[in-house]
Amino acid sequence: MNGRIIGWFQGKAEVGARALGARSVLADPKNLKSKSKINQILKRRDWFMPFAPSILPNDAKKILENYQFSPYMNISFRVKEKFKKLIPSAIHVDNSLRPQIVKEKGLYKNLLLEIKKKRGIGCVLNTSFNVHGLPIVSSPENAINLYLKGMVDVLYIGNYRLDKRTKRYSAKKLLSEKNLKINMNRKYLNTLKQNKEFNNIKLIKINYKKNKLRADND
Repeated sequence: MNGRIIGWFQGKAEVGARALGARSVLADPKNLKSKSKINQILKRRDWFMPFAPSILPNDAKKILENYQFSPYMNISFRVKEKFKKLIPSAIHVDNSLRPQIVKEKGLYKNLLLEIKKKRGIGCVLNTSFNVHGLPIVSSPENAINLYLKGMVDVLYIGNYRLDKRTKRYSAKKLLSEKNLKINMNRKYLNTLKQNKEFNNIKLIKINYKKNKLRADND
């Protein structure tokens, strides 16, 4: 992640009080600057208010005191002292956190498994994909608009990643790809086609089954 803020828009929308990996903003739990960046741009919370992590069960057992399975961010745990430096952005000032422990198979768990391969711990900072005071993104239009406004650095949506770092690909291709498996209304599509900034965005198609979470040509 390298300090970048990730917009994650995948599958069906969730219903409930927490974002659990379908409409999420993700960041490195070890990087305190990432937490500050999310706060400044999206959430505008008080400095002491924490963000929750998503974490694999085996890693949660190692890190948390008095572990029990908690998939919905509704139970607080204290963090074992020797592991605090691994996820400081996810820990509250009283040394507690409220994790989403990800056991169910799927794309989000695969993401955590890939992170574990690279960093030794399957954990990511996870907060809802929305701006302070507004509802969580509910459509591709919402997600792309927040991305274009600079609220996230990278957007994973369906089988695609949008990234402004380079301009090798035209994002127009996104608008006509049937395997994106999401629907955008025609008026919004026409608006995007006129948006020069959108059409200069780097677009990378991802084959999740073949390459897991590694992007083609990247």
